[in-house]
Amino acid sequence: MNNELLLIASVVVIIIMVINYNRRKHISQTYQKNKNKIATAVSLLQEYLSAKEYFNHNKLISWQKEYSELAKLFPYSTDNLPLAKNDKEKLKIFMEYVQHCALLRNSHNEDFVKSEIEANEKLFDNIEKYPLTYKQREAIVTDEDNNLIIAGAGTGKTSTLIGKVIYLIKVKNVDPDDILVLTFTKNAAMEVQQRINEKSNYEMDIKTFHKFGLDIIAEVEDAKPSLLFDSADEGLENYLHSIHKNLMRDNNYAKIIAEFFLSYLKPYQNTEIFNDKGEYLKSLKSNKTLKGELCKSHEEVEIANFLYVNDIEYEYEKEYEFQTATKEFLQYKPDFYLPKYGIYIEHFGIIDKEGNVPHWFSQKGSKSAKQSYNDSIIWKRGIHKEKETSLVETFSYEKSEGELLPNLKKRLLKHGVNFNTHAQIIKKFEDNNEFPQFIRLIITFLNLAKSNGFTTTKLLSNAKENDLKREIKFLEIFDKYYTTYQKKLTDENKIDFSDMLVKATKYVKESKYVSFYEYILIDEFQDMSIGRYQLISSLLNQNINQRLFAVGDDWQSIYRFTGSEISIITEFEKYFGFTKRVDLDTTFRLTPKVCEITQEFILKNEKQLKKNLNSTKKADDGVELFWYEKNIEKFSYDYVRYELSHALNDCLDKICSASTETKKEVFIIGRYNFDKPAFLNSMKSNYPNLKLRFLTAHASKGLEADNVILINVNAGKYGFPSEIADDPILLLVLKLKDEIENAEERRLFYVAMTRTRNKLYILS
Repeated sequence: MNNELLLIASVVVIIIMVINYNRRKHISQTYQKNKNKIATAVSLLQEYLSAKEYFNHNKLISWQKEYSELAKLFPYSTDNLPLAKNDKEKLKIFMEYVQHCALLRNSHNEDFVKSEIEANEKLFDNIEKYPLTYKQREAIVTDEDNNLIIAGAGTGKTSTLIGKVIYLIKVKNVDPDDILVLTFTKNAAMEVQQRINEKSNYEMDIKTFHKFGLDIIAEVEDAKPSLLFDSADEGLENYLHSIHKNLMRDNNYAKIIAEFFLSYLKPYQNTEIFNDKGEYLKSLKSNKTLKGELCKSHEEVEIANFLYVNDIEYEYEKEYEFQTATKEFLQYKPDFYLPKYGIYIEHFGIIDKEGNVPHWFSQKGSKSAKQSYNDSIIWKRGIHKEKETSLVETFSYEKSEGELLPNLKKRLLKHGVNFNTHAQIIKKFEDNNEFPQFIRLIITFLNLAKSNGFTTTKLLSNAKENDLKREIKFLEIFDKYYTTYQKKLTDENKIDFSDMLVKATKYVKESKYVSFYEYILIDEFQDMSIGRYQLISSLLNQNINQRLFAVGDDWQSIYRFTGSEISIITEFEKYFGFTKRVDLDTTFRLTPKVCEITQEFILKNEKQLKKNLNSTKKADDGVELFWYEKNIEKFSYDYVRYELSHALNDCLDKICSASTETKKEVFIIGRYNFDKPAFLNSMKSNYPNLKLRFLTAHASKGLEADNVILINVNAGKYGFPSEIADDPILLLVLKLKDEIENAEERRLFYVAMTRTRNKLYILS
């Protein structure tokens, strides 16, 4: 038995020895077969690591793709391999390179950036009036495949872009014709062009996306296409107003749009979404009637507006004509009274036909909230019956069912109440400045829909599937504008900006246009749209050796209404692949206090990129609040105007007393053009030592002043933040859904706040 076991063990040992021998022999043969390839791999990586240039990610990926499979043929440890000592060493180096090549690349690039910055110190000291910061220099010499430069307010964004151009030409010897610099506006293109010309002798053609797209089409078609409107929205806005005027001849359209304005102009907030009464009352502050009144529910605002646009005189919460007050109860005040018809309207807040009330309604004594509220309904009905006064009732659940105003109209008709036509109703909304904002919403939706590739058919189908009543009504209206607009494009053989981007991208993808650029530099990258992204992406896909250098600030992304998609910068790597991000973290404009406050404010939105801005200033002027509109609904327009004037004078007096410097520039920034103070000219005369200038928040982008005053910082449709701008309807055509309320308006407010070099005044 022992002999048999010994024999078996001997056989096993022999088999293992044979296997090891064959394995070692195979490894030796494999090495000899691939010896030259291994040597080439080592030599190539050493060349990359010793070169006096940036080792970009594409080179690394290419090297790994070529040699990583080869490394799998060998064990990591080479000590016991049947190879000559020299061969073992070569294989060991190769295996270590495969395992650590990414770390070696990072180490090389860190050393390169430091040495390159030192070698070009004189250049970077003199590119602009003041020497560039270390981060600006780092951004310029970094030569990754995709480079994202996050440039906060006042950090020298344009200086960095110009520095990159001059560095590429002077140091890297790149032909200026091989550098494509893209901007979003003609003014920005002219500024970059002028500043490059001032610092060098190079004539460069800085292009807007508009011009670049047209150039691509012209090169392929031998003729530039005609655009229906230029990149500005003014022509489109006027045209959409004319479409509306023509559509109003159609009774069906007039009916649909009147219904939208009456019931769906503002998103409805169901009472059940609120946690408590305080939260609900807070939501009412921004929801005034067309007459400027505050009501106690969103449905009451809708009813008030319905009466107003139908020219039905009403009084809100007028004391009941008969005495009802007791020691325990105040005088009864029905919700609405129609003096011409002697009709009272009561809107009851029950949320279903079973008489249930919102969960946050208060319990009274031993009675439940439901019982107390329904008892009050019975009491009110009894009072009207006893006094023989006319009562018309409406209920909260009717709003949820989409029947609030139709039912109210039916009930009032029975009492002989007269109503306006649909055209007359829309005219009332037009006179109250509601319609221009609606047209702006149409423009925003149109730009986003075309830019992001949505069709009205698909959008309407999705809305109906999800029973989105407000969205369905809007899309029914939008489709009429869209159809008319597209027909005009076809009839006149013209294209719009979105069409132009699609066509240019198509020609690039089909290689009818071939990019010869080595570098693509993009300014204000936060304003990228899906259409622009697709054009740039198709250019980069033609040649993996092209480099992308994008400069922007997601905190200042404020052009969603033109189609910009913020996720392209916040999720840059997802769109473009491996990216090196450099944050310009030194602001020359903001004081430490303003820097701190604005930073904390913008980062309430967790989707914004995190970065820390540091101020170069020692002075610590901060933010000062002025309250001038408390209880505004109780005061006249002239009184509020007086209060605003007084608050502005206080601000300007403080600015004057803080410095003896003459002609200090002061921006007065509002959300809309109509925020411009009517007394601004007289104010300029009263403060000759100040250079006063009114700007909208959008117009202030890219500018700065000694001091900034923000006005009309109030909740509401036309306040700041504006509730029109961030309409939830836009979520239908946005790729990325901002999860925080008023996200775009928050960024716009940040832009307005960060225009100041010293103190910021906020008037509310």
